Amino acid sequence: TAASTAAAAAATATGGAVDASIVHTVALAQTWDGVADVTGWLGSEKLDGMRCVWDGKGNLWSRTGHQVHAPDWFTRGLPLRLDLDGELFLGRGRFQECVSIVRRQDKPDDWSRIRFVVFDAPNAGGAITERLSAARDALQGHTYAQVHHHWRCNGIEHVRDQLKIVEDQGGEVRQKRKSIWRCTVSS
Repeated sequence: TAASTAAAAAATATGGAVDASIVHTVALAQTWDGVADVTGWLGSEKLDGMRCVWDGKGNLWSRTGHQVHAPDWFTRGLPLRLDLDGELFLGRGRFQECVSIVRRQDKPDDWSRIRFVVFDAPNAGGAITERLSAARDALQGHTYAQVHHHWRCNGIEHVRDQLKIVEDQGGEVRQKRKSIWRCTVSS
């Protein structure tokens, strides 16, 4: 599966450092069943990249807790003291190419094509919209990092319309509750 491939790639790309606490801070989005009323939730395209967490201390970690060795110029300017949950993303359908770039440490210039797309700032506090606002403020003007586009669900038909738009462009949709951050993994 893509998840096991990503985990294997992360293990290969990391060179040994592991932080098991990272695994418990990554919130996984839920897949919409097409029936549940998700009015008020945030929706976004599910990216085809490598899930990562910026720990606010100068380190980038895979969702399995392995350190990712990004070039200094890539992470320069990422906020200190603000954790960022996101994905290293190269583009739709380019997961393997992204993982290949992350895995290789001998071609740092290839990282210039990757973006760190942020879904959440878990330690910013507040509801998801407040955390995204904090992340957006912290990433203002960053060349390689940005907050992922989210849209508020206005009902089942709205979600279906958004899903169709994203799927027509070759993507998938994910949903997030409007809840306060909890350090748990949902399946």
